[in-house]
Amino acid sequence: SSSGSSGGGGAPKAVRPDATSVSQRVVLPSLSVGSIHNLVAGLGKNERVSMLDTIAILKAAAVMFMNGTSVCDIEVPEGGKCVVVGDLHGQLDDVLHIMSVHGLPSEKNIYIFNGDLVDRGDHACEIVLLVFALKLADPRSVYVNRGNHEEPHINIYSGFEEECIGKYDHRVFQLFHAVFVWLPFACVVNSKALVLHGGLPSDRSVTLEDLRSLARGPDVCSEEDNWGKEDWIKDILWSDPHPDPNFRGTEPSNRGAG
Repeated sequence: SSSGSSGGGGAPKAVRPDATSVSQRVVLPSLSVGSIHNLVAGLGKNERVSMLDTIAILKAAAVMFMNGTSVCDIEVPEGGKCVVVGDLHGQLDDVLHIMSVHGLPSEKNIYIFNGDLVDRGDHACEIVLLVFALKLADPRSVYVNRGNHEEPHINIYSGFEEECIGKYDHRVFQLFHAVFVWLPFACVVNSKALVLHGGLPSDRSVTLEDLRSLARGPDVCSEEDNWGKEDWIKDILWSDPHPDPNFRGTEPSNRGAG
């Protein structure tokens, strides 16, 4: 369930029976530093993650994110840094290059992957599996926000579904989305910086505590706890910067959301 509370009292509840059964079946894997290095090295040689490992990582990630919060609070220690990685869109070489420059995640080297990991590029499966494996190995050093491309109806037209079926099968595509629905919407870094994929809700009355109260899970915009907040979610996931640098305020996006 999500953190925070809504005005009606009590934290939003978005747990589904299938998610509960996953949490009962799956034991979080122990991913050592050595295994992470091996995974990174293998992906750099165009090796594919096996079906068995893929399913194990995704099931474990579903448990971890389901038990997380809608807004994550991150404390970067003195002398540390926070690397915010924008839209990767299936470009594996980009994330491998970023990690070669900045190093792997650690207590003083925190990563935020700010949504849109998938679609367009040819290696979205590998990127998501790597990011989730890093999160499982070191949960306090890796954070993943949801973007507008972590949506099945977008993936059908933008390439990720086709990639999943080509490399694995449709069941695995569905398993990826069983994780995506539990991804948080935003991160707050050192109580100062808000990191989210799209933009702030156009409703200026919305507070950070309101964002914390958003429910996650299947059919997030249909969640009873999110009724009346659907536009907030669309703004958070879909909004773009205005093309006019002198523009102030908000206006509807021509994409139909945000």
